[in-house]
Amino acid sequence: MNRIKACRALLAKDHLDSFLVTNPVNIHYLLNRPTLFDSHFNGVLLITEQEAILLADFRYFESAKVAELDAEIRLIQKKPLFDIFFNLVAEKGLKKVGFESGHLRTAVFLKLRQRLGECFVPQFNLIELIRAIKDRSELEAMTKAAAIGDQIFQRLLTLLEPGMAEREIALEIDFMLRRAGAEKVSFEPIVASGPNSAIPHAQTGSRCLKSGDAVVLDFGCVYEGYCSDMTRTVVIGRADNKLKKIYNWVKAAQQLALDGLEAGMTGGAADALARDYFKLHRQAAKFGHSLGHGVGMDVHELPILAKTSTQKLQPGMVFTIEPGLYLSGFGGVRIEDMVVMESDGPNILTTAGKDLIEL
Repeated sequence: MNRIKACRALLAKDHLDSFLVTNPVNIHYLLNRPTLFDSHFNGVLLITEQEAILLADFRYFESAKVAELDAEIRLIQKKPLFDIFFNLVAEKGLKKVGFESGHLRTAVFLKLRQRLGECFVPQFNLIELIRAIKDRSELEAMTKAAAIGDQIFQRLLTLLEPGMAEREIALEIDFMLRRAGAEKVSFEPIVASGPNSAIPHAQTGSRCLKSGDAVVLDFGCVYEGYCSDMTRTVVIGRADNKLKKIYNWVKAAQQLALDGLEAGMTGGAADALARDYFKLHRQAAKFGHSLGHGVGMDVHELPILAKTSTQKLQPGMVFTIEPGLYLSGFGGVRIEDMVVMESDGPNILTTAGKDLIEL
């Protein structure tokens, strides 16, 4: 897929003659170089009906030049970045410039709107909608990232024991992911034990594992610029009957969701597959987050699988299925897989087993 060409097609649909890309992730995506620049890159990409022009400062100019990008590269020097951009708009005779309203800071927007007036037009999620459908190379990278996560989960099962601190386990996850070939973690690992496991996005801390604890392990990595995300919940020692019941409900809800996924259904309909099961067992109030989210160059991106989502799940989309139940003061369970939607249903990338594991 020619990503810049796909962007131009959307511009034509909205009657724009150009588009200013300021989100570094979207710039990487459009140039098809997911690892070219680091997180401090602050250049911009201007796409017109005929050209793509990358403005980069001295730190990134040489890297851009040798990368053989499908774009003209101009060095930011002497003048501020957006003064150069204003000159570029005048040089190209641009009349209607779209911009990323979800990324541009208000102060920058006000400055640009003051100079460009009504021809500076907000666009929301324009590039993100293109990114939601993955091509073969993207799927290959994400399949590898998921495989690294599965590998590390199996290793964790041999390490976890009473007395280990959550923070110590998170450090091991980070180290093992990188040693296995990941570029970095896709987010700070969540290790939540005992009552902390009842907090969906718990802050990993100094609490030590105890016998009987549920331990939520939520982590992922980046491989060739693309993320993975998985969650498994294990028990230190023996699980009591209450914890077993919660675990079985979550496992069953996740399987129902996976079995019911179909191309063309909305994110809201997908969410209902698990949520309705929890309602049947009077547990819906303990499932307070959405069923899942898209994964790609960002670990959270389109599509969204939430109660109110009307976005259709299309072949090529990659997203998580992660129902959970959380009982304050007691503990919680979450099981999360990353899947690719295909025309005949989901292809599950996360292969780690989901039977209750008691260590």
